[in-house]
Amino acid sequence: MAKRELESSEPRWQPSIDGATTSTDQTGRFVLRTQTRREKIGSYVITVSSSSYRKATLGQYLRQGNEAVGLEIKAYRPPVITQQPSDLTVRIGSSATFSIVASATPPPTYTWQRGTMALTGNSSTLNMTSAKLNDAGEYSVTVSSAGGSVKSRIAKLVVIP
Repeated sequence: MAKRELESSEPRWQPSIDGATTSTDQTGRFVLRTQTRREKIGSYVITVSSSSYRKATLGQYLRQGNEAVGLEIKAYRPPVITQQPSDLTVRIGSSATFSIVASATPPPTYTWQRGTMALTGNSSTLNMTSAKLNDAGEYSVTVSSAGGSVKSRIAKLVVIP
């Protein structure tokens, strides 16, 4: 039985099957391809262990004609926030922009909230083009990907008349 291992913070896959090649991309997709067909039919153990990749899924067999030529594996890095949103003070009618910097594999999605109410949009920035007095409050964002989710700190918006 062949064994595949990942034991670092980044996906470094080493082929352990004669004639096999591997590749990864920024979405966390890992592909194991073997040029040997029927001779390598059997069971394989794939071990994913890493300090920064939380989940992995086995995908479909890659096919060439009627024969399986590889196996797709996806490893998911949970979101990490590297820059939290900051508190803002703006004059009424001015623009206010909250932003966050985060990374994940696959790339994350963003859900901004004002208090407990979800706001529309899916961006690392929340822009209010003309702040009103009733826009003042507490804002946060949940950053999500297939690897998990994390919530930002609460950032306060103060609107001065």
